[in-house]
This record gives sequence, structure tokens and C-alpha cells, in this order.
Amino acid sequence: MKKLVPVLVVGALVFLGGCGSILIRPAVDKVKKVALISVYMNREFYDVKAPKASEGAAALKTLGRATAKATGVMDMLDNAFAEKQKMIVSYAVKAYSEQLNDVGDWEWLPVSSVLQSSVYKNFVNLTARENPAGALVKVGSVLASANYFVAPNMIHIPIESVAQSGTHVYAGDAKDPKENMRKALIKLCKDLKVDAVAIVELDMGYKKPMMSLKLIGDDPAIPNISSALVVVNKDGELAVKTALISKGQGTRFEGDKVGLLRKNAIHLTDKGVNAYCQAIDRSAVDMKKKIAEAFKKIGPRQ
Repeated sequence: MKKLVPVLVVGALVFLGGCGSILIRPAVDKVKKVALISVYMNREFYDVKAPKASEGAAALKTLGRATAKATGVMDMLDNAFAEKQKMIVSYAVKAYSEQLNDVGDWEWLPVSSVLQSSVYKNFVNLTARENPAGALVKVGSVLASANYFVAPNMIHIPIESVAQSGTHVYAGDAKDPKENMRKALIKLCKDLKVDAVAIVELDMGYKKPMMSLKLIGDDPAIPNISSALVVVNKDGELAVKTALISKGQGTRFEGDKVGLLRKNAIHLTDKGVNAYCQAIDRSAVDMKKKIAEAFKKIGPRQ
């Protein structure tokens, strides 16, 4: 019997390990003017000490949420009952855009001008039907959004639709599944007259204190979050990629301990919103610091 020898089939996906700077050259050298186009967070704030425990319950809600999203019911429910969540994710838009505006020589367009522009509104309303990335955007705005809360007036563009962990090379006939989304973003950059567009994902959790007296009302917990940023330039190249989200892992930031839990489920009050905004501030400041340090390491534009 002949010895079986593994072979590489042409067209297969080849994975290359390793990681480098969060600033990716030469793509980042083309970036100066940036538009923030998508900020989103998970709907189910979870216990970071037991991230797997919440997955089963969350999965049961996905299909119903996706149906509600597709019919517009979810958006109406969000508008009616999700005031606190909107406050948190809207604050994230403000915090990250302000912190990153003066990193290196980047200039970030005011978010209000992006969201109010007919170009962005057309992208949100028409991309799913008309652009080559239609299927991906539809998944992003309907199915995947079932598990995510998107900043008001923004579209959900999953980071995974333009970036992934590690370095990947597609050989032969294999096609990069992110190609279509990047093509759509190339057009958006051109229409917005910017060098790049940015996406921020937030991973929202909490930690139960080891020992704590119960506060009046809700049980105490500590907001605990992480964030990820990707930037795609006007040529469709990935220019910036921080560490992507991994539930309960990575660099995480906390806010003040407040009453957050009611029957082991998140119950947001104004104090809870403020505590999560504290964590977002700390995350945004750290992201600015890391990007500034990365700019120092790579030196002047090439």
C-alpha cells in the first residue's frame, strides 16, 4: 500500500501565522482623512467570568430578533425601549471619534456630517440591494444585527466582513470573502471624499464582585468592556487593525461598581450608563495611546 502524502490543493486557503503592528503599511500611509461609519455593541451584556454560560440563552433569541429586524419591529422596539443602550453606544461614537481625531496626522470627519450626508444615507439604504456587497451588508444589517445594538442612524458593518484574525492568503481560484465588502467601502470612501473609513466594535460585559454588600435595589456589578477598531483605506486595503474581539479576553476596561443586575440580568439605570461610559472613555484613551505609540515605531509616511 502506498504511503498517503498530504498535498496542497490549488484554490485552498493558506493560513500564515504571526502578527505585527496595528498600523499596516503601506496601506496606512495613504490615510489622513477618516470617516467613522459603524459603531456597534453586543446586545447581551454578559458575565466576563463565564462568557460561555450566556451563549445558549442568547442563541435562542437570535432567530426571533432577526425576524423582528427584517420586518422593522426590532428597530421600533429599540426606539421605544432601549434608551439606555442608545445612550451608551452613542457615547462610544463620541468618545472614539474625539480621541482618535488627533492621533498621528489623522483628521476625522465630524460624525454628524457623515450621518447627515446623502452619500452615507444612500449607502445605508441602497447597498444591500444594489452593490456587489449586497448579501454581506444584508447579513450585517439584518441577521447579525439581531445580536448587536448599532449606534443610531448607522449601519452595522461587522468587523469580520473586512478583517479577520491572523494573516490569510487565498491561492488559485479561492476568493477572499471580504472582497465584496471592501469594494463597497472603496466606493463609499470616494463618495465621502475621504481616505479611509473606520469601524468600531464594543464587547460589553460585567464582573460580579467577589464580596459586596447589596446596593439598594439592583445587585452590584462592575462594567467590563473591550473594543476593536479597523480602518479600510480608499483602495480597499486594511490600514489599521487592533486585536479583534474575543469574549471575556483581551485588554479590558472597567467603570465604577454600581447596581447593574436584577435577577442576574442587566438592568440599566442612569448610574449604570455612566459607569459603562467611564469604561468606554478608558478604552478610547488606551486605543489612542496604542495607535500613537505605533505611529512612533513606524516613523514618517513612506
